[in-house]
Amino acid sequence: MILLFSGGYDSTLLALRYLSKIKVLLHIQYIHPSRDYELMAVGRLYEELKQKNPSICLKILEIPLYAQELSAGVGVSGSRYVPNRNAIFLSLAANVARVHQCDTIIYGATSCDQEDYFDCTPAFMETLSFALRIEICAPLLDTSLRPFEVSSTDVHRLLSLSWSCYQPDNGMPCEKCNSCKQR
Repeated sequence: MILLFSGGYDSTLLALRYLSKIKVLLHIQYIHPSRDYELMAVGRLYEELKQKNPSICLKILEIPLYAQELSAGVGVSGSRYVPNRNAIFLSLAANVARVHQCDTIIYGATSCDQEDYFDCTPAFMETLSFALRIEICAPLLDTSLRPFEVSSTDVHRLLSLSWSCYQPDNGMPCEKCNSCKQR
């Protein structure tokens, strides 16, 4: 299993839930306001997760995807759609998955993402899974998931290392964008 790993709240939840099954954490670096903060979170989280699953590896791909849409301004709420971002990320993940002999890709699309982002819907996942010939799952779309089977203290500590803000305010989360609100 490969996890698209932004270092954010949702992908960290998935990393914790599926840690024993994940072979590869795939972080994709692209041009956006929180790029450096995400990378720092990924590094911190990877060190912690590797202690729990020594066989897990981290792959970082840097791509020339420009996400000006994420630069809407500090503290601005509302969706910020980057055209085809998840399609691009999942296509790259399919390539990395084949190299590492993974048959499933998971990513952090949530039920509240579906309203604003078509690439967070079951229909999108089914279509792309068929096209890429790999299983693509977004477990956080299922709001009936059981609670975590790891200690809540550990989950809280690791989630505190994650980064979920579209556009930081002087190095801190803005607390107003949709990503901060969902956190």
